[in-house]
Amino acid sequence: MAGRGLTLVCVVLAVELAPAGIRAQGAEDVFPHGPLPEGIGCADCHSTQGWSPLDPQRSFDHGEVTGFALLGGHGDVPCASCHQDLRFSAMTVAPNECGSCHLDVHQGALSADCSGCHTPESFTAVSGVRVHQTTGFPLEGAHLQLSCEACHSSDRGGAFSPIPADCMACHREEFEAPKLVDHVTLGFPGNCLACHSSRSWKEVGSFDHETFSGGFRLQGVHQGLPCTSCHLSGGGLRFTSPSGPEDCVSCHQADYQREHGGSGYPTTCTLCHSPSSWEGAEDDHAALSGGFALEGAHQDLACTDCHAPEGGESFFSPGGPQDCVSCHQADYQREHAGSGYPTTCITCHTVSSWEGAEGDHEALSGGFVLEGAHDGLACGSCHTADGSGTLFEPSGPDDCVSCHQADYQREHSGSGYPTTCLTCHTVSSWEGVHADHETLSGGFVLVGNHDQLACSSCHIEPSMESIFSPSDPEDCLACHQGDFQREHSGSGYPTTCLSCHLVTTWDGAEFDHDGAFFPIYTGSHQGQWTDCSNCHTVPEDLRIFSCLTCHEHNKTQTDQDHSEVGDYIYESGQCLACHPTGRSGG
Repeated sequence: MAGRGLTLVCVVLAVELAPAGIRAQGAEDVFPHGPLPEGIGCADCHSTQGWSPLDPQRSFDHGEVTGFALLGGHGDVPCASCHQDLRFSAMTVAPNECGSCHLDVHQGALSADCSGCHTPESFTAVSGVRVHQTTGFPLEGAHLQLSCEACHSSDRGGAFSPIPADCMACHREEFEAPKLVDHVTLGFPGNCLACHSSRSWKEVGSFDHETFSGGFRLQGVHQGLPCTSCHLSGGGLRFTSPSGPEDCVSCHQADYQREHGGSGYPTTCTLCHSPSSWEGAEDDHAALSGGFALEGAHQDLACTDCHAPEGGESFFSPGGPQDCVSCHQADYQREHAGSGYPTTCITCHTVSSWEGAEGDHEALSGGFVLEGAHDGLACGSCHTADGSGTLFEPSGPDDCVSCHQADYQREHSGSGYPTTCLTCHTVSSWEGVHADHETLSGGFVLVGNHDQLACSSCHIEPSMESIFSPSDPEDCLACHQGDFQREHSGSGYPTTCLSCHLVTTWDGAEFDHDGAFFPIYTGSHQGQWTDCSNCHTVPEDLRIFSCLTCHEHNKTQTDQDHSEVGDYIYESGQCLACHPTGRSGG
């Protein structure tokens, strides 16, 4: 109600103070602001001191009521700048449409939304850099130092129309004018950023020299060189075009001639040098010499020990890395002249030193290994003092007698012993001989008591000629004839002694009477006899026996029992022939 009363007072005052012509109209027609929104009164903008100026402490919120807040410069603008008259409902501009109030100096080339670049504080306070970052060409490097007109030269008064973002749009003159490098002739691309940066034309960082040069990559010292070190200012090379990335000599011909002229060194400089420096060269001698690697003592030699100082020409011409004698001919002659030693020095020596040679005697002698007692012998024991040859000529590693003929004659002269000394002896010593009797005797193994006998029991020393001549290892009788005669003379015993006896002793003989002759230990005869004489009636001849001493058959009756047996004879031998097991049936 208070608001409405205030409105009434204002209207009355307005009527009273208005000119006569205005007072003649109705009160509603003379109210200058026309209909106001509900809840808005005069005191929201005016003070009791007067209609004008407006109350600085006014409570009217333009943004809340109209949706257009009076911020920045808009807060200082008179109402009439945007409203047609005091009737606030009659506006000359539309809220939030800057173009309805402000002139579009960009002539429609940019967005209609001015707030993208401008602020209510000042329409002219615009950050060109900030604005440009929202475009397809953000400003960086040297472009940050340029005025807008440097690129938008034909756009005046803020009418900044879009221009192409590629470098050639602005820098075609620099690209085509051959001030330093003729980009057109060299076929450089129009994309300047492929080589240059936005900070400076002279700052060339990402230039792909390898691609543009056909394979020559800038590395080592080459990376820091100015382009004019190898290229003419207008384009092209100062030197003969290199055939490839490693064709150093095409540019460094003078360096090669100064250091290696006439030396025969290859022109592939990278074999020894690096792209970083000529100094500290590490020669790949194996590659330069065709395979001769510097190893051992060769590593410490001065180049002039093998090469002429003025040209590097070699004093020697080895056939390969192991052709030592081509360089060390004098050393070979001093040590091995006439010795027949091979000229493959590394068979015995090493590349580190001539001393401490370890001769591969097996390889040098064709198979004769120095082992046992031979390993400690002086070379002069078998070789001539001057090294011209050997004192002996063995046919092979086991041909001992060719060197030890005197030893053989002293020990085995006329013995018939084989000359294969290793059959009994070892390479370590003549002593402690272990004769292989089986091999030496043609199969007679020393077993049992034979193993304990002195050699003289069977051999005539020192010739070792045999006293007996057994036909084979089981021919015992050839040596033991006396023993057989003493024990079995005329007995008819077989001479195969091993049938009953062992090689260990004569005693404890086990004669196989059942298996060899007649079963007296089995069958019906077992336990029916007490002595050999029960059957063998002549003790001196065990071949004679009688069945009739125990079996006293009546001859007449026996003859009748065998009347149907052909060739029957009443005689013991005939009994055994028909009854070999003692049984009646056979």
